[in-house]
Amino acid sequence: MNLATLTDDLYVAAQLQAADVAELAGLGVKHLICNRPDNEEMGQLNLADIEAIAAEHGMDVAYVPITMNSLSMDDVEAFGAWYAQDAAPKAAYCRSGTRSSLLWALSQVAAGKISAAEAQAAVSKTGRDVSNAAGLLQQLETQAKA
Repeated sequence: MNLATLTDDLYVAAQLQAADVAELAGLGVKHLICNRPDNEEMGQLNLADIEAIAAEHGMDVAYVPITMNSLSMDDVEAFGAWYAQDAAPKAAYCRSGTRSSLLWALSQVAAGKISAAEAQAAVSKTGRDVSNAAGLLQQLETQAKA
């Protein structure tokens, strides 16, 4: 599954399969968010499939699909609102986990909760790299401080 712990209450993962959802449920995850557009790749489980499997395990699923070309502040805010909903363990996924990690980083920096450097360091610990968004993270940090 390529699962990594990003924060105390957030896991990030690559594309989920049915067994992965069961494993996440075993870890106490109550909320999933899919950051991957349907039909991005042949063979991936689409949102409807994930929703059905997650429901069997008592999980809810949110959908904020992004590509690097379509990423907007609305997406960042939607991810931030999903992440802030409660303290229950959560999991975000996309093709590799990088977009989900980036959305978390952007949402937390934009909200003034952490610095751009802290966000990059946290994501780096998961084995993912968001350094290509360093300028945007820094810009959001500056805006959050204003």
